[in-house]
Parts: sequence; structure tokens; C-alpha cells
Amino acid sequence: MDPPSTGWRKSSRSAANANCVEINLTHPDLVHIRDSKDRGTGPTIAVTHR
Repeated sequence: MDPPSTGWRKSSRSAANANCVEINLTHPDLVHIRDSKDRGTGPTIAVTHR
């Protein structure tokens, strides 16, 4: 499954230096996770949350 291109979120507590992860909850059964430094170019993982 390809990761979504929109709907990514990162914590409001994340530092401005981009050392954090982003999550995407647009699929009802999956949480997509990526490194915020690699937006759209790096790997993502998807895990079930149910």
C-alpha cells in the first residue's frame, strides 16, 4: 500500500529542528509513520492500531 500524500500530522511539541515523526490516520485500520526530515522522499511504515 502506498503511503498517503496528504493528512500528515506532527506533535505541536515537536522542535523546530525537524527531529520528530509524523503520523497519518486517514486509513481506518492503519497508522502511517514517517520521519519529518524525509517528507515524501523517505520510507514510511504502516501499523495497525486496532
